[in-house]
Amino acid sequence: MTPRSGSASIDAADAIRQGTLAHMKTQPRFGLVALLLAALAAVPARSYVLEVIEGTDIPRRWAKRSVALCLDAGALPAGIDGADFRSAIEASAAAWSALDCDGVPTPFEFVVLDAATADPASCVHRISWVHDKAAWPYGDYSIANTNVTADPATGEILDADLELNAAHHRWVLDAPDSTTYDLQNAVTHEIGHVLGLDHTPVGEATMNESVSLGDVADRSLHEDDIAGYCALHGPNAVPWPKVDAPDGDDVGVSTSPGSCSPAPTPQRFVPVALLLLAALFLRQRRAPTRSTSLVPRGASAPRSPGPGRGFAPDTRRSRPGR
Repeated sequence: MTPRSGSASIDAADAIRQGTLAHMKTQPRFGLVALLLAALAAVPARSYVLEVIEGTDIPRRWAKRSVALCLDAGALPAGIDGADFRSAIEASAAAWSALDCDGVPTPFEFVVLDAATADPASCVHRISWVHDKAAWPYGDYSIANTNVTADPATGEILDADLELNAAHHRWVLDAPDSTTYDLQNAVTHEIGHVLGLDHTPVGEATMNESVSLGDVADRSLHEDDIAGYCALHGPNAVPWPKVDAPDGDDVGVSTSPGSCSPAPTPQRFVPVALLLLAALFLRQRRAPTRSTSLVPRGASAPRSPGPGRGFAPDTRRSRPGR
């Protein structure tokens, strides 16, 4: 599938620098506050939320250019065969791969492998089905769960595993109804967590806290999702920590210190207040492993750790009109 194109624009920031600030020189002092407020309002809001290491502003993200997601061999839910399962996962992975950031193509991608045929050394990050109710520790309300392990010093993601709940829920590949969940829809959201994104307050975004029976809207990325991707892998991505930055085939690695928001281009003006607001959206999470569950509309999850996980699953609430 082809995601909706787009990224966080900073054209308004140019307008502020070139027009508003120049105009302020000729305005009475009493108009300064109003002009500044108008300038802040003109810059597009960035509401995506990055997963960060608890107690820091270090985001979780991959240092590799290519991340293989391995489909576990095993029983599939009724009505889903192996070829169609792989096709749906590949579509979800493609939605988060090689996106344009400010007009610049990025080299980061997800690829999909089959555990039955792939080199075992390549099958580290797994997507698997859970059919036994006793083997699902996240609550029967939970639809899917993603565990991400990261280096607490750098935020580099070391491992990620995605589990799908076939023990309590019915899944389909196409034409979901009021009794089934769409596989591609749910996995596209979960791969956003594998990427390093948390839930966003933007109602129409794939990473918004919502899911409902029959929903397919999350198959396509919103511009807010793309902005979050670009904050991790774009040309102006959040800098890597100065100490112990990852080596090798890194993407956008920088040892320069920086804030927890995307770094602006040197020629452009971004108000400091916006950077501070962006920092408030970075939720602190515990390292090294973060567990996130996807639950249906109206469900409420207990805030208690799953067995051996150390983290309570996050609940997803309904999005009006979706």
